[in-house]
Amino acid sequence: MAETSLQTPDKYQDILFDKPVIEMFCDLIVEDEELNAVILHVLDSVQKAELVTIKSITNSVCLERRVLIKKGKRKIFDIQEENMSRGAATKAVENLIKMSLLHVRYDQRLKIYGLTKRGIQVAGAVYQHNKKLYMEQQAITAEGTFHTTGPNSESITPNN
Repeated sequence: MAETSLQTPDKYQDILFDKPVIEMFCDLIVEDEELNAVILHVLDSVQKAELVTIKSITNSVCLERRVLIKKGKRKIFDIQEENMSRGAATKAVENLIKMSLLHVRYDQRLKIYGLTKRGIQVAGAVYQHNKKLYMEQQAITAEGTFHTTGPNSESITPNN
């Protein structure tokens, strides 16, 4: 059985998304931890001029996963940071290709992935969204600590 191509036809390669469509794709990607991590990894790798393959994604992208831990007769789930599985990386890449955000280039036996023009638009919006969330989180944690000025400066938390 022949492998079907997920590539966007050439006549659509230069079409860009409007702002509402970029925001819609950004919201969809940010909600999915795997898509979010993969598109940010691809953006980072493209900026560094590194090749992006499924193997590079599985080696570089870490996600928080629930892991079963046996303690004597008890079994508990603990949240640990693990590398993304090959299956999850493949699924995320296929979804991004179907959204026309990634393209595939075949080089001998490798499938090399890159961002399309629309992918660059959406990846930039996802990056800005994540940066904004990070800054808000830092501001919230900074609100809990008050700093006094003077020779005996020390941090005072509301619980002290």
